[in-house]
Amino acid sequence: VSLPVWTDSKNKLSTSFQRLFANLEWQPTKKLFLNTGALWENTEVSGHKLSPRLAVNYLFTSAKSLRFIVSRAFRTPVLVESNLNTNLYFDTAAGELLLPFSKTTSALVPETVDTFELGYHGSYLNNSFNVDLKLSRNEYDHLIDAVLVDTPNAITLNGVPVSNTQIHIIDNY
Repeated sequence: VSLPVWTDSKNKLSTSFQRLFANLEWQPTKKLFLNTGALWENTEVSGHKLSPRLAVNYLFTSAKSLRFIVSRAFRTPVLVESNLNTNLYFDTAAGELLLPFSKTTSALVPETVDTFELGYHGSYLNNSFNVDLKLSRNEYDHLIDAVLVDTPNAITLNGVPVSNTQIHIIDNY
């Protein structure tokens, strides 16, 4: 992928993912089902991650059930997030002025979401009417965000850092 506007480069970016999912189900009684599973991912951006999932399903009848699920998942930064480097260029009488706009924060890690779910499924009227209700809560951590560059020496004129005084003058244009 080539993203020159977002990465300030004409270089092509690439990445690869490997994923493996497994699920196990155990029925200790006629009415109780336990499921456990996991997604293993390996990416060039964030390495190895394991996303586990555990579910308990209780059947009141063959047409009505209650479920509880807990899981953890990760969202790996996409190429533009992990390589963001957006600059604004202006031709001035003194030369090329470069104003950094946004950059990737250092050492991005995957976003994490922990999910807790309580649900009910019911079939009524000879399976012609189905209800699936879910109450869930997601807790997020390590949200990915781009930040504005506020380093005065990052603004350059013809490749030379501009001093704080010159920045104040440029801001008044």
